[in-house]
Formats: sequence, C-alpha cells, structure tokens
Amino acid sequence: SHSRRAAQRGEGGIRMAWGSAQEAGTMATLMLHHPESIAEEVGLCMVDQAALPPDWNIGALPPIGASPDGIIFFPRSKSGGKSGSVGKSGVRDVSDRPVESGGANTTTGDGASPSTSIQTGKGSEGGDVEEDVNDALDNLWDGGKEWERLVVSGGEEFVAVSTRTRPTGALRGLDRDPYDTPPAYHMPQLQMEMLAAGTQAGLLAMQSATRGVRVFRIERDDKYIRAMLALVSEFYVTYVLGGEEPPERMFAHRQDHREFVSATVRLARTAVIWEQIPTHHKLPGEVYDLRPFISTP
Repeated sequence: SHSRRAAQRGEGGIRMAWGSAQEAGTMATLMLHHPESIAEEVGLCMVDQAALPPDWNIGALPPIGASPDGIIFFPRSKSGGKSGSVGKSGVRDVSDRPVESGGANTTTGDGASPSTSIQTGKGSEGGDVEEDVNDALDNLWDGGKEWERLVVSGGEEFVAVSTRTRPTGALRGLDRDPYDTPPAYHMPQLQMEMLAAGTQAGLLAMQSATRGVRVFRIERDDKYIRAMLALVSEFYVTYVLGGEEPPERMFAHRQDHREFVSATVRLARTAVIWEQIPTHHKLPGEVYDLRPFISTP
C-alpha cells in the first residue's frame, strides 16, 4: 500500500519515497563498513543566528533549521579532513560535545560488535546520562587520534526502474551506473546542514538499489552559505514580513541569483568521491527477504 501511495504522486513521489526509505539504511551501511566510526542520531539542528559573522551583513532571517540524516565521527586519517588543532578547524573535540538530556542517541562502532547504542535517559547506577555518554566516547578517543565530525545526507537518484518486455511481459530491473559527480540540487541542503550542525564538511551518500553506496565528500563553503542566507533574508523581508505575494521565479533575472546557481553547480563538480561501498551491509540478527518481488506458491 505504501508503494501504491507513492506511485500516485508520480515519478517525483517515487523518488522521494525511495530517498526517505534509504536514509537509515545508508547510515547503517556507513557505520557497519567503518566500525571505528562514531555515529550520532540527530533531529532538527537550528542555525544559531547570533553566531553568524557580523561582516556577513545578513538582514532579518526566520528561524532556520536543517535535519541531516546523521552525524558521524571519523579519524582524520580516514575522513579526508585536514589535520590541525580543534580550534582552528572549528571541529569540537568530543569533550566539548554537549549531550542534551532527552536528546538523540549516540551509537558507536567497536571491533567486537558492529554497533553499541547508548540511549539517553537514566545513567548507569543512577548516574547522569551525559557523563556516561561522554565517558564512553572518551574511551574511543584514546590513542591521540584527531577526529572529524561530519554531517551525513543521503541521495536517492539511483532508482531502479522496471520495464515490461514483450511478448512475455516479464519485468526487467534497470539501475544506471553511479554518477561521477553528485546532482547540484543537493548542495544547498548539505551546506545548510553543515551550518546548522556546526561542521566543516559533509558526506553525501548516494545509495543504489543494486550497486552499493557511493559517498562524496563536500567541503563547507561560507561564501556560498552567506549568499544563500542573503537570498533567504530578502525573500523573508519582502514577501513574508511584507505580506506580498511572491511572483514566479522572483529572483531569476538577478545577477546575484544567477551567480548563486553557478556556484551551486561548481560545488557539485568539486565534490570528491570519498568512497565506494560495493555492497549493502546487513544488520546483525536481521532477516532479509532476498527475493521480495518474486511470487512463490
């Protein structure tokens, strides 16, 4: 029934449903493929407008938030991030990372078990849960490694398409090769997620139905984010606060908007293929139907 409802929304609805369904699985594949990583489940991250640089000169903004599929910590030797002190990179060490009471789960990868979940709530032996979580993370941070905190966003364009062949009427599954560069329309979302979550880079994980996961690394671009917020501010002030009906493609004729679109395409072209995970990882103890579309008596 879920598939039928998605189909009624057309191709766009099918793609959106596919993307939503892959979010958790893509994050799990990254965790299981990198047992040394630390994954953090997040909800809505709000942009701290008071922390925006004053020289950006951004006008009034509405409350802005972004919801990445997850946040993951990697050793810098594996993340592709530049080495350097935490202060210079803007990436906080785990000892600085707040854990809000009643907030998200923190999931860690270890060598023996693919994942160990540390739930927020009551701490061990009646202790404080924040201390328990930070103690667990501190243990993983031993060894003097530098770690990088990255937002993770999933992509959905590798959709398998079924066509009916003649004369038998059999179905044939098609799944195109992964892209060498990610679609540009992912860039504004990922840059806003980096701003809201306070990271310096992000991973765009494009999951295919049959060809595994291709992971792109995209660096944060503050010049791009500033231009994006300026457009958001102008829309908010003119059409929301001003109570004016926005015309269709209201910024399309403007040079700053054209430059922003060009910058969006450039960001996608500079994305680095960080990793190709050839197969999907299965969660321990889960039962999988390997022939979901085959009808058996």
